[in-house]
Amino acid sequence: MKKDHLKTYIEKAAEAHAKETLGEKQESEFKTASKAIKDDFKTGAIWMYNFLKYNTNHG
Repeated sequence: MKKDHLKTYIEKAAEAHAKETLGEKQESEFKTASKAIKDDFKTGAIWMYNFLKYNTNHG
């Protein structure tokens, strides 16, 4: 998977996660909370991707 495709998928998933966590109305009202949820999600997703990539390639 290309890096730009991965970034797009992670961005979309982070957006969906924030809306699910806060609710659509609150997600649009509470931008700081929404941004924090999205940033945390993206950090976790990138960490998991790298963890799996490393462990898959090294046994």
